[in-house]
Amino acid sequence: MIHEQASFVPTFMVPYVRHGYWRWLKLPPNHGTKKSEDLFDPFGSMAGGLFWFDKNAYDETKKAMSDSNSFKPVNIIDKKFLIETDLH
Repeated sequence: MIHEQASFVPTFMVPYVRHGYWRWLKLPPNHGTKKSEDLFDPFGSMAGGLFWFDKNAYDETKKAMSDSNSFKPVNIIDKKFLIETDLH
């Protein structure tokens, strides 16, 4: 029906990316680009393949999990492409 009507369904984009991921997946210091939509897509055109598996962190995490230990959460807030405005 949408095809027959040639309808347009507007959507929106957000100017950021948000991920939760295991600590054994690693990103480079300059992760992503201004247009990145996904940091963990191995074939993505914006940041594809710019992450790796850290076997030592994996083993350390799995051992901590089996010992009922945990690690503090890590929040990365990258303001590299933030546009500052005077609007509040």
